[in-house]
Amino acid sequence: MKMPLIFAILFCMMFAFAGCVTDNSQLSAGGKVNSREAEQTVYHVSTQASIEMASYFKYWPELSGYYLPAGIYKAETEDANGVFFKAPYGIKLLSLTGSTEVEGGIYLPKLGTLGVRGHVYLREPLMGGWESYFLPDEFFLHFGNTWSIILSNAQPNTALEPTATAP
Repeated sequence: MKMPLIFAILFCMMFAFAGCVTDNSQLSAGGKVNSREAEQTVYHVSTQASIEMASYFKYWPELSGYYLPAGIYKAETEDANGVFFKAPYGIKLLSLTGSTEVEGGIYLPKLGTLGVRGHVYLREPLMGGWESYFLPDEFFLHFGNTWSIILSNAQPNTALEPTATAP
């Protein structure tokens, strides 16, 4: 009687941790951007720009992920490497137990910055600290279609194109 219970527990544990061993490496074939190319793509960002998301973006690679709502992400802070754009209401931290609305936004590298990749920053609801997630290559592939960068004094849909730096 105890043997089937042990196997049931082991099966549940294997199922629960299956995402932890998933291969998330990106392929360069088929027009996809590989991770190295994504790190070398920079954007014309400053505190005078905003990100316009025409539709939501959801990324859930393993046991947790995030949901970025459609809307305008306004520049909030800038450092030497990039700009943090605060998300509109509705950004969520996703987990197996459900979703939680949190504070957060997108960090994009500036023009001329090498080796810096875009991130999503989310404030953890229990600890209050900031958690960083890489923006996947899939996000960058949709530039110009589902998201763009606009100048704060420009008309909507006046997007600035990203620049790929030399390897």
